[in-house]
Parts: sequence; C-alpha cells; structure tokens
Amino acid sequence: MGAEVRGLRVGLPRTVAKPAKTREIMAWDTKAVNRFLEASRDHRWAVGFRLGVLFGLRRSEVVAFRWDDVDEKATTLRVDQGLVAVRKGAAWSDQERTVTPAHPPR
Repeated sequence: MGAEVRGLRVGLPRTVAKPAKTREIMAWDTKAVNRFLEASRDHRWAVGFRLGVLFGLRRSEVVAFRWDDVDEKATTLRVDQGLVAVRKGAAWSDQERTVTPAHPPR
C-alpha cells in the first residue's frame, strides 16, 4: 500500500527482521587482575590503572580524575566528568554524577 504525493509514489517502510547482534566480552579473572596490578605497580600511571581496573572507570574518567574527587570520610570517589580527545586538543565532557564505593568489591 502506498500513497501518491506530488506524482511520486510513497510507500510505508519495509520491516526487516535482523538478528540481534551479540558480542562476547572477555573479562579478566581475579588472577589476571592481580598479575596486571603487580606488573604495573611501579609504572607512572599505576594509580590510573588501579582506578580503571578496580572501579571500572573509563579512560576519559581516569584522566579527568582529581584528588578532590575523593571523599575519605564517606569512602567514595566522585566521577562526574571526563576528558576526551577532540580534533584540536581535549574537551571536558559532563557526565551524570555517580558515586563509586572507595573499597572495591572482593
């Protein structure tokens, strides 16, 4: 079925069933995480690696992280922005404020 608009035949879009895309995620086990943290312990970005691995922070969140984002009393980390690469340098991106427990799950 369709309609004519200004001499052109316009029809309804076809519905095509597409299979759902699935992607297998390969996550590190505890042994691999510990091995990585031990190997990177003396690296200059060791703190950033730990934040990323233990708390699941994205790279942009790690590079935007500041010490005043740590609340020692509440033992939380505040993650509310990221620093992302753009064509002419870097740009701050505001993200929804999230609070992450400062003690990673065991």
